[in-house]
Amino acid sequence: LAGISTFTAINQTESWVCYVRLIATIIAFLNISILLYGRTGLFKILAQLLGLILLVESIQAIGQFFNGIADTDLSGLILSLKGTTGNKNIFAASTVVKIPFVIYCIYTFKLWGRILNIVILVLASLTIFIVNARASFLSIIFITLLYIVYCILGYLKDKKVDQTLYRISYVIIPILAAAFISQIVLTNVKNLQEAKGGYGTVTDRLASAASFNAEDNQVRIRLWTHALDYTRHHPLMGCGYGNWKIASIPYQKVFINDLVVPVHAHNDYVEMFAELGIAGGLLYLGLFICIHIFTIKVYRS
Repeated sequence: LAGISTFTAINQTESWVCYVRLIATIIAFLNISILLYGRTGLFKILAQLLGLILLVESIQAIGQFFNGIADTDLSGLILSLKGTTGNKNIFAASTVVKIPFVIYCIYTFKLWGRILNIVILVLASLTIFIVNARASFLSIIFITLLYIVYCILGYLKDKKVDQTLYRISYVIIPILAAAFISQIVLTNVKNLQEAKGGYGTVTDRLASAASFNAEDNQVRIRLWTHALDYTRHHPLMGCGYGNWKIASIPYQKVFINDLVVPVHAHNDYVEMFAELGIAGGLLYLGLFICIHIFTIKVYRS
């Protein structure tokens, strides 16, 4: 459907560029699936490799943060923490998506492997909290809650209280320790610097995420409303795959007197509805529904 939409897109060239990126992703996914099929024993190795990559990325980000405290304001410093990605939000997302693999290693490995991955979890969580990406805060909370549920289900099956408490504490304590450290560090940096930007401690960012009236939240709600309104007026084909950045201009010109407009709607679901119409949006949503269904099936097996 994304391929078909390139022929009716507002800008066909832009649509083809994004479509080729989608095809490359699908081919990569299929290649990895074929390589790993019937080789589940490799999963531990791959999980640990991802954990080690996360360790290096976290050390680099934390080092960059502390090296820049003296001569860079907090907001500018946080925005510069993007690793090899495009911006801090993508960097935070690429960090948090590796956290479950580290938790898996903590859960399955013996003493020394567990200690190594607990250290990785502390540094990775500290990186996420310092980067101040609210979506990643919510992600790490959700991941932790899912892990706790998994441990509780294991307890209901095995009835081993001590083992369950240990397994939960191996993850909860490192994340809470990282949150506590980041709270102290960011509070001290804010107090030392005269310029007060929009970024702060973990509690500050979570409070702003929960506040309906926060400026960032109002901007994103407006973006979602625009995408939904466009879907209402173009329910069949939308604006074409990858074309929301163009379709959003008539909406954004009322609020922005600049050459720069939001490239994305800051919500993949509503953006896909706007680009591919109702059918495409439902297919995209169905992908994640299928992931949940098959995850439950794998767990029950």
